[in-house]
Amino acid sequence: MKENSNLRTLKDIKLGISTAQNSIGAFYSTKLRQVIKSKEVTTTKAPLIDIAFYGFDNTFSHNRFVSPDNLETTTLTEFGNATATKFINKQESGDINLSVQNFESMTTDAPLKTLPIVNANYGDEYFEDTPLPRVVLFETADGRKGALMVKQVVKEGNEDSYIISDIKIQKND
Repeated sequence: MKENSNLRTLKDIKLGISTAQNSIGAFYSTKLRQVIKSKEVTTTKAPLIDIAFYGFDNTFSHNRFVSPDNLETTTLTEFGNATATKFINKQESGDINLSVQNFESMTTDAPLKTLPIVNANYGDEYFEDTPLPRVVLFETADGRKGALMVKQVVKEGNEDSYIISDIKIQKND
C-alpha cells in the first residue's frame, strides 16, 4: 500500500493580470481546483477562493499574490465571504525559504509543514517577471500550507496576458 503524501500537485495553472480577470481569471480555488473569473464569483465559490493573482499590467513589473480578503489594495474585483490567505511573494525579503529545486523535488508535504508562514511579517512585496521560476509560499485560512512556482509569463496585451504556475499544497481536506 502506498503511503499518503498529503500533497496535492496542480500543474499549469493560468492566471491573468488585473485587466484579464474576466477573460482569463485571476482567482484560484485549491479545493475546487479551478481558475475563477471575477464575473464567475458566487456566494458559493467566494469562500473557496484562496489565491488571487494581481499583475498590475502586461509588463509584469508589479506582481503579487494577494489574500482574497484584501483586494481593496488592488484593481481586482472585491467580493464578500472572502477568506484570508497569507503569502510570501518575495522570499529574498526574509528568512523563510523554499528553493525551486526543493519545490520540484517535493513529493510529500514534509517540507511545507516546517515553514513558519504564519509568523512572517513580510509577504506583500511585489515581484518582477525575472528571475523565473519564482516560488511563492502561502498558508490558507484553514491552515493548509502551499507553494506556487511561477514558471512563465505570457505578454499578450491588456486582456490576454497571464502567468503559468504549478501549485503544491497540503491536502488536509
